[in-house]
Amino acid sequence: MKSARALYDGYNTTDKVVRKQRLPKYLQDVVNFSRWSDLGKNDIISLQKLVRKELTVWHRTERLTGL
Repeated sequence: MKSARALYDGYNTTDKVVRKQRLPKYLQDVVNFSRWSDLGKNDIISLQKLVRKELTVWHRTERLTGL
């Protein structure tokens, strides 16, 4: 990951090039639930896949609408 950021930061800025974004609250609630619930391993993996899929849609929508 360090090498990817170093390569990406071709301008040698002091700012973080890849800025962290917080998850939307509804997705963070699902992630928190999956961490503390007593779901089985397969159910947790399925839930994480759904969160990643929804996060991709959210990022795509955010980019298109400029939110």
